Amino acid sequence: MEAVAGPLGKPAEVDSVREVLLVGGCYGVAGLYPLARAYKENGTQVIFLAEARGQAFLYWEDKIRPVVKEYLTVLREDCFRSGQDLEKIILSLKKQRPGLSKVVVMGCSYLLFTISEIARKTGLRSRVNLNPIMIDGTGMCGACRVTVEGKTYFACVDGPEFDGEGVDWQEYFSRRQTFLSEEEQALINLAKKIEKRK
Repeated sequence: MEAVAGPLGKPAEVDSVREVLLVGGCYGVAGLYPLARAYKENGTQVIFLAEARGQAFLYWEDKIRPVVKEYLTVLREDCFRSGQDLEKIILSLKKQRPGLSKVVVMGCSYLLFTISEIARKTGLRSRVNLNPIMIDGTGMCGACRVTVEGKTYFACVDGPEFDGEGVDWQEYFSRRQTFLSEEEQALINLAKKIEKRK
């Protein structure tokens, strides 16, 4: 008999807050959609901010708009230059909405880090969905180890959602680069295969 288990993880936190900001980039847009629905059902006003490389990378706006109070987008060609735009948007939202107390983010590691830093500056509580390297997704291998508030967790079973302010980001980024050369080689090999098929 065949079976698949993992990543196991814990359900997202859906607490009673007046307003919440959900920030999704790449796969995070789809990942946050069920959370937006859950918050709406809980009576929370949801602001959704979708971040993408360009208009062609935005999706599901038609699904998300009906479950949120406000839908915003930020487009950037270079993700490492999006921090200032994101900070302006979040500062503006915080000024306009005194009930806004929490931000949840899902997407690339840089987006997670950037939003947690902006949240810390603006007094928002941040929850980040960490995406470290995983091998078995059941907590047995330890590859997805992260440090949050000085304690060790395994993102596949203890997460993926953690308080952004407590994450040891230096360790997190260091561990994310463990197989960087192998990942680069895999992309090169894939590009060669695609080129041969043309």
